[in-house]
Amino acid sequence: MRTISKQILVLSVFACVGANAATPARAPIMKPDESTAVVSFIRRSIFVGDGWNFDVWDGDKYVGLLGAGNLLQHRAEPGEHLYLLMARGVHEWSYMKANLVAGKEYFARAFPMPLSLQPVDTNSDERVETWVTMKIRKIKDGDREKAIKKFGAELQLALAAYRNGEISPGCAAWLPPDKDGEKAKQPAAGDTTCRSIGDMKPETGR
Repeated sequence: MRTISKQILVLSVFACVGANAATPARAPIMKPDESTAVVSFIRRSIFVGDGWNFDVWDGDKYVGLLGAGNLLQHRAEPGEHLYLLMARGVHEWSYMKANLVAGKEYFARAFPMPLSLQPVDTNSDERVETWVTMKIRKIKDGDREKAIKKFGAELQLALAAYRNGEISPGCAAWLPPDKDGEKAKQPAAGDTTCRSIGDMKPETGR
């Protein structure tokens, strides 16, 4: 049975590996324009969980890999989106709703425990100015194809669980079926692995 203690064990192992990971080169900050918004996903380095690589998806479209201490940027069409965060190693998924306005930039923070993707109010959170100086993770040629090939089937199950109303607003976590035959499940609200579904509203952009 998958438990939080198993996740902590995996976190400890991967944290050691993550300490030796290559640091991506600095890249220019992406800015929104009159027809698009930009969402920046940030992940602070806090040691616990640093070795986990996170994949970010916009619905069924791959956004990129988010490592500890990195910033991942995504140019998006205005309107409603469903972003998904997946932690490799334990294959846990989390969700964040977003309603974006063209011409604005938004920030979302990824948390390793409990796994969660949460919006940040860019108009009041002073940390944003320090986050824009973080190393930017750029997607490489072939990354999308590799991610879809490796995780595409699991992604479709995660999307179906959300669309079918199986995901409680109070718990954004979802675990897919595993190789031992355990069925897909969502922890009960109030479980230590739970945090509410992120909700990025138009006014949180700047």
